[in-house]
Amino acid sequence: PVGQKGMGILFAALVGAIIWNLITWYYGLPSSSSHALFGGMVGAALAGGTDVIWSGVLEKIVIPMFLSPIIGLVVGYLVMVGILWMFRNANPHKAKRGFRIAQTVSAAGMALGHGLQDAQKTMGIVVMALVIADIEGPNDEIPVWVKVACAV
Repeated sequence: PVGQKGMGILFAALVGAIIWNLITWYYGLPSSSSHALFGGMVGAALAGGTDVIWSGVLEKIVIPMFLSPIIGLVVGYLVMVGILWMFRNANPHKAKRGFRIAQTVSAAGMALGHGLQDAQKTMGIVVMALVIADIEGPNDEIPVWVKVACAV
């Protein structure tokens, strides 16, 4: 959808995602802001009478939502077994210092990865608004100012 109807649908999607995030935060429920955003977008599109590309929802959201915890469990288990095996004969006091440093590095990497994902979601929403307003085309590259603004 374009014009005011499209902006209304996008606004409703964002409001729905924000409200869902606030509800889950208030009650202490684990939730994903990415899934809240996608759910808000699908719900707003359905309520606004817009077509939803269900194959994309299935391939890019639903299947990864179920596969990623399983893959994470298996890979995490294998990494932990490998670490335990590599350090099975290590002096615990000496290994503790190295693991403390490694934990700081891994936490920094996790924070960076999380931040990079959030910037991409924001860029997607801004570009969607630009396409709806007919300022950008659907196949145009993301403007540099959008990348900079979202990264900052």
